[in-house]
Amino acid sequence: MATLIITNGDSAADLLAAAGRDGEILPWRDVLHEGRIRAGTLEENSTERAAFLAGQFDLPVEEVAATFAERDAVMRRHAAFDRIELWFEHDLYDQLQLVQILSFLADEGRSDGVVLVQADDFLGHQRPQTILRFAERARAIGEAELEIGDLVWADLAMPTPDYVVRRLGQPLNRLPFVAPALLRFLEELPGPNGLSRTEEAALAA
Repeated sequence: MATLIITNGDSAADLLAAAGRDGEILPWRDVLHEGRIRAGTLEENSTERAAFLAGQFDLPVEEVAATFAERDAVMRRHAAFDRIELWFEHDLYDQLQLVQILSFLADEGRSDGVVLVQADDFLGHQRPQTILRFAERARAIGEAELEIGDLVWADLAMPTPDYVVRRLGQPLNRLPFVAPALLRFLEELPGPNGLSRTEEAALAA
């Protein structure tokens, strides 16, 4: 049985490989809480994200674009995998990656064999001997989860945060870490004093 494992970055991917997890492991390398999210195809969003990340982190845009293209090509051949495991944490960074992937799978009509391994601790802080404990929590992803992911991803691509705020009034319990992540996302907007939560924390430190 061919398995695709998608996780939040190279650290978790390396740990899963070291732990002997079978399958092709795909790290999702994008800090989606920074910069614009574009509605449209996976590739269209990748083009915009590659340009932003290259400028933000002083990287060659061709290299970033090539990394995204390689990732997207794996996603486009999802039908070659009988099982797709989504290994993601509870925090904002991971939850935005998760909803992007769920939105893609919703567009592709793919729920068969998709499971979510949801961690309430940081995967990168684990060891090869401990990371597989989260596999016990694996649960099947169905149409309800795909729909939530698709709707939230569309909200994040809107030009104002009003759509995200309204989404928080809807039931999101099928993906219990999404609502707290969206609240954290909104906290990065300027507050009454003009500062985000991160900027306030930096000043306090």
